[in-house]
Amino acid sequence: GTPAMFVHPAEASHGDLGMIGQDDVVLALSKSGDVRELADVIGYAHRFAIPLIAMTANADSQLGKAASLVLLLPDAPEATGEAYTWWSNRGQA
Repeated sequence: GTPAMFVHPAEASHGDLGMIGQDDVVLALSKSGDVRELADVIGYAHRFAIPLIAMTANADSQLGKAASLVLLLPDAPEATGEAYTWWSNRGQA
């Protein structure tokens, strides 16, 4: 198979960008596409000509404009606190 890795954008700014090489492709996910944490990843991909694919609901965002390819997501509402997990409803009848 093809190796894949997860790089958290906040950690990328503190040295993890070096894990991304010339033969890689960056797949960046952000609903708004305008988050500060992705700025270093976007800049790094641009500086080293690493293809950037964006998954976002906003093609006109910073991420969408910087991407080589945009996979446009529907602008659906985000999940709310109404969903119960096994630990949130313990002890409730």
